Amino acid sequence: MTPEELKKIKEEALSNPFVPITDIYDAPLSAQVDSMNRMIHQSFEDQCMRVVYNMGVKINKDGLVKALNADRERYEQAYCEGWAACKKVYEEKLRQISKLCSAMPYGSSDRGEEETE
Repeated sequence: MTPEELKKIKEEALSNPFVPITDIYDAPLSAQVDSMNRMIHQSFEDQCMRVVYNMGVKINKDGLVKALNADRERYEQAYCEGWAACKKVYEEKLRQISKLCSAMPYGSSDRGEEETE
C-alpha cells in the first residue's frame, strides 16, 4: 500500500463522524446496569448518612449539598480570576521580551556582553 493510499484511507476515516457503539447497538443490559449504578450510589449515600448520624452528627443533606455547590462556584470564580490576572501579567512580560528581542541587532550576544572584534 502506498503512502498516498494510506493518507486517503486516513482522511476518509477522519471525515466520518465518530458514533459510539451504544448509538449503533442498544445493549439489553444497559438499562439494568444503569439501574444497578443508581441503586449502588443511593445505598452508599444512605450508609454514609447513617454512619454520620450514628456518630451523633446531624446533617441537613440539602443544606450540605447547597453549601458545597456554593463553595465550588466560589472556588471556580476565584480560580478564573487568578488565571486571568496571571495571564495579564505574563502577557505583558512576553510583550516586553519580544520588544527586547526585536530591538537586538543581528549577531549580538544574548548575555548582554558586547561583542569585540
